[in-house]
Amino acid sequence: MKVATWNVCLGAFNKLNYIAEFLKNEEIDALFVQEAEKPKEMDEKLLAVKDYNLSVDSTKEKARLICYWKSNLKVKAVIDTRVEAIALEMEKATIIGIYWPFKLIHHQSHLEYLQEMVSFLRRFENCP
Repeated sequence: MKVATWNVCLGAFNKLNYIAEFLKNEEIDALFVQEAEKPKEMDEKLLAVKDYNLSVDSTKEKARLICYWKSNLKVKAVIDTRVEAIALEMEKATIIGIYWPFKLIHHQSHLEYLQEMVSFLRRFENCP
């Protein structure tokens, strides 16, 4: 399985052709895209890539983390809306992408954010 993470800087929509090319040429199974900058009002279909599913937290004004995974994979995506994290639960593995923001929104300190992030990660301690 090939997993990658990419900080696209300035938004996934502006780099969608590069993302699609990277996924295809490198045969990536799962890609976490940081700095995705997907506005809440943007239709997710505008970020679609052929043969890939997309996971994004659409509750935020701006999603900073999105995830693509091959549509032939059996995946349950788990999104945490407090810490910007996406977990892909599969039969033999769980893959987690986390975005560490510079500006805190829901937390008073980076320590508080880290503690909540660790709590999210602990949910998957017994996963394959």
